[in-house]
Amino acid sequence: MIRVSVERTLPTPPDEVTQYLSPEGIVRLEGHYDPKSVRVDGDRTVVTVSPTGRMFAPQYEFIRTRDGFSYRVVTESRSPVEVETTVTLAPRDGTTGLRIESSCRSIVPFLDRVLAWRRRRTLERLARNVTEAVPDDGANR
Repeated sequence: MIRVSVERTLPTPPDEVTQYLSPEGIVRLEGHYDPKSVRVDGDRTVVTVSPTGRMFAPQYEFIRTRDGFSYRVVTESRSPVEVETTVTLAPRDGTTGLRIESSCRSIVPFLDRVLAWRRRRTLERLARNVTEAVPDDGANR
């Protein structure tokens, strides 16, 4: 298993950031898929995505945590790769600390390294897109 993570400080408090970090918003901001449907069952949310030119349309399973989300792609059969991601928000003097971390595992030797490299790029894109989506109201300048 290989872990990759990114961290950012966002210019607004966590309660304002959460409106941009819904499960549907996270899928959209990752930049690979467009959400097609959302099903909520308590603390569990399943987002089905449009395939956008790919052969299949995966589902993302989100579990709400005390300070963010944990999520993974759900497939019908056993996948040779597994990625689980956590998104954590922490208040910091009127701003929000954002930490996104993925654990990457593969049953194929060395594939987990390639998977982790690609996942890090996705996490960087997600963090950049979240940073751009959250408005800076100028209150913390």
